[in-house]
Amino acid sequence: MCLSVKAAPRFLMRVAGGSEIKMVYPSGYWAPEGKNGFWVSKTFLNGRKYSPDLLKGQTIASTAGPGTLISQYVEVEPNKGRLDQRAVAWKTMGVGDILIALENGAVNFGVLIDPFTEKVDPSKVEFCFAGGQPETGVIGAYFFGPKLLKERRDIGEAFVRAT
Repeated sequence: MCLSVKAAPRFLMRVAGGSEIKMVYPSGYWAPEGKNGFWVSKTFLNGRKYSPDLLKGQTIASTAGPGTLISQYVEVEPNKGRLDQRAVAWKTMGVGDILIALENGAVNFGVLIDPFTEKVDPSKVEFCFAGGQPETGVIGAYFFGPKLLKERRDIGEAFVRAT
Protein backbone atom coordinates (compact mmCIF):
# COMPACT_ATOMS: atom_id res chain seq x y z
CA MET A 1 0.00 0.00 0.00
CA CYS A 2 1.33 3.41 -0.95
CA LEU A 3 -0.13 6.05 1.34
CA SER A 4 -0.59 9.55 -0.05
CA VAL A 5 -1.21 12.63 2.06
CA LYS A 6 -4.81 12.76 0.84
CA ALA A 7 -5.37 9.09 1.71
CA ALA A 8 -3.81 9.29 5.17
CA PRO A 9 -6.98 10.44 7.02
CA ARG A 10 -9.03 7.61 5.47
CA PHE A 11 -6.32 5.13 6.35
CA LEU A 12 -6.15 6.31 9.97
CA MET A 13 -9.95 6.24 10.26
CA ARG A 14 -9.98 2.63 9.04
CA VAL A 15 -7.33 1.62 11.55
CA ALA A 16 -9.22 3.41 14.34
CA GLY A 17 -12.38 1.62 13.19
CA GLY A 18 -10.74 -1.76 13.66
CA SER A 19 -9.39 -2.60 10.19
CA GLU A 20 -6.47 -4.95 10.41
CA ILE A 21 -3.75 -2.95 8.66
CA LYS A 22 -0.19 -3.09 9.92
CA MET A 23 3.08 -1.44 8.94
CA VAL A 24 5.30 -4.40 8.12
CA TYR A 25 8.38 -2.86 6.62
CA PRO A 26 9.86 0.66 6.75
CA SER A 27 11.20 1.58 3.31
CA GLY A 28 13.69 4.31 4.10
CA TYR A 29 15.14 6.69 6.66
CA TRP A 30 16.43 10.26 6.65
CA ALA A 31 20.00 10.54 7.86
CA PRO A 32 19.99 13.10 10.71
CA GLU A 33 23.20 14.70 9.40
CA GLY A 34 21.99 14.71 5.79
CA LYS A 35 20.88 17.70 3.72
CA ASN A 36 17.78 15.99 2.31
CA GLY A 37 15.26 18.65 1.50
CA PHE A 38 14.53 21.63 -0.66
CA TRP A 39 17.21 23.50 -2.54
CA VAL A 40 17.12 26.78 -4.46
CA SER A 41 19.06 28.10 -7.44
CA LYS A 42 21.38 30.97 -6.52
CA THR A 43 20.70 32.50 -9.94
CA PHE A 44 17.04 32.77 -8.92
CA LEU A 45 17.95 34.22 -5.52
CA ASN A 46 20.13 36.85 -7.22
CA GLY A 47 21.65 37.88 -3.88
CA ARG A 48 18.39 37.64 -1.93
CA LYS A 49 18.12 35.49 1.17
CA TYR A 50 15.65 32.59 0.87
CA SER A 51 12.21 33.19 2.37
CA PRO A 52 8.97 31.18 2.00
CA ASP A 53 7.40 34.08 0.07
CA LEU A 54 9.74 33.28 -2.84
CA LEU A 55 7.86 30.02 -3.44
CA LYS A 56 4.80 31.84 -4.84
CA GLY A 57 4.26 30.92 -8.48
CA GLN A 58 7.30 28.63 -8.54
CA THR A 59 7.66 25.06 -9.75
CA ILE A 60 9.32 22.55 -7.45
CA ALA A 61 11.21 19.73 -9.18
CA SER A 62 10.81 16.47 -7.33
CA THR A 63 10.85 12.71 -7.89
CA ALA A 64 7.24 12.70 -6.64
CA GLY A 65 4.45 15.22 -6.86
CA PRO A 66 1.29 16.35 -5.11
CA GLY A 67 -0.31 14.00 -2.60
CA THR A 68 3.01 12.46 -1.57
CA LEU A 69 5.18 12.71 1.53
CA ILE A 70 7.33 15.35 -0.17
CA SER A 71 4.33 17.58 -0.85
CA GLN A 72 3.29 17.19 2.78
CA TYR A 73 6.66 18.63 3.80
CA VAL A 74 6.30 21.58 1.48
CA GLU A 75 2.81 22.29 2.86
CA VAL A 76 4.40 23.71 6.02
CA GLU A 77 6.83 26.06 4.28
CA PRO A 78 4.41 28.12 2.13
CA ASN A 79 2.20 28.56 5.21
CA LYS A 80 5.06 30.51 6.81
CA GLY A 81 4.72 32.95 3.91
CA ARG A 82 0.90 32.93 4.17
CA LEU A 83 0.68 30.75 1.05
CA ASP A 84 -0.69 27.25 0.48
CA GLN A 85 -0.09 24.30 -1.87
CA ARG A 86 -1.86 26.14 -4.69
CA ALA A 87 0.97 28.69 -4.68
CA VAL A 88 3.39 26.15 -6.17
CA ALA A 89 3.44 23.68 -9.05
CA TRP A 90 5.29 20.37 -9.30
CA LYS A 91 7.54 18.96 -12.00
CA THR A 92 8.41 15.28 -11.72
CA MET A 93 12.01 14.50 -12.66
CA GLY A 94 14.73 11.97 -11.89
CA VAL A 95 16.77 12.98 -8.86
CA GLY A 96 20.00 13.36 -10.87
CA ASP A 97 18.18 15.56 -13.37
CA ILE A 98 16.91 17.80 -10.57
CA LEU A 99 20.44 18.68 -9.52
CA ILE A 100 21.44 19.47 -13.12
CA ALA A 101 18.26 21.54 -13.64
CA LEU A 102 18.91 23.53 -10.44
CA GLU A 103 22.53 24.22 -11.34
CA ASN A 104 21.63 25.31 -14.88
CA GLY A 105 18.63 27.45 -13.91
CA ALA A 106 16.01 25.23 -15.62
CA VAL A 107 14.15 25.11 -12.27
CA ASN A 108 14.43 27.42 -9.28
CA PHE A 109 13.47 24.96 -6.53
CA GLY A 110 14.06 21.24 -6.23
CA VAL A 111 14.06 18.36 -3.78
CA LEU A 112 17.44 16.70 -3.41
CA ILE A 113 18.32 13.64 -1.38
CA ASP A 114 21.61 12.08 -0.34
CA PRO A 115 24.00 11.28 -2.02
CA PHE A 116 23.07 13.94 -4.61
CA THR A 117 23.28 16.65 -1.95
CA GLU A 118 27.01 15.92 -1.69
CA LYS A 119 27.45 16.72 -5.41
CA VAL A 120 25.93 20.22 -5.21
CA ASP A 121 28.04 23.08 -6.54
CA PRO A 122 27.62 25.61 -3.67
CA SER A 123 28.28 28.51 -6.05
CA LYS A 124 25.09 27.58 -7.97
CA VAL A 125 22.67 26.01 -5.48
CA GLU A 126 21.97 26.38 -1.77
CA PHE A 127 19.96 24.49 0.82
CA CYS A 128 16.79 26.40 1.66
CA PHE A 129 14.72 24.20 4.02
CA ALA A 130 14.53 20.67 5.34
CA GLY A 131 10.78 20.46 5.02
CA GLY A 132 9.93 18.71 8.26
CA GLN A 133 11.84 15.47 8.32
CA PRO A 134 9.88 13.11 10.55
CA GLU A 135 11.18 12.65 14.09
CA THR A 136 11.17 8.89 13.60
CA GLY A 137 13.34 9.24 10.53
CA VAL A 138 11.08 6.85 8.61
CA ILE A 139 10.23 8.33 5.21
CA GLY A 140 8.12 5.50 3.87
CA ALA A 141 6.69 2.13 4.76
CA TYR A 142 4.76 -0.84 3.41
CA PHE A 143 1.42 -1.67 4.97
CA PHE A 144 -0.41 -4.97 4.67
CA GLY A 145 -4.04 -5.81 5.23
CA PRO A 146 -5.58 -9.12 6.31
CA LYS A 147 -4.96 -10.89 3.01
CA LEU A 148 -1.17 -10.46 3.14
CA LEU A 149 -0.98 -10.65 6.94
CA LYS A 150 -2.87 -13.95 7.22
CA GLU A 151 -4.48 -15.50 4.14
CA ARG A 152 -1.52 -15.09 1.75
CA ARG A 153 1.27 -14.39 4.19
CA ASP A 154 3.67 -16.25 1.86
CA ILE A 155 3.14 -13.56 -0.80
CA GLY A 156 3.65 -10.79 1.75
CA GLU A 157 6.89 -12.36 2.96
CA ALA A 158 8.10 -12.82 -0.63
CA PHE A 159 7.34 -9.15 -1.37
CA VAL A 160 9.34 -7.97 1.65
CA ARG A 161 12.27 -10.23 0.73
CA ALA A 162 12.25 -8.82 -2.82
CA THR A 163 12.33 -5.16 -1.73
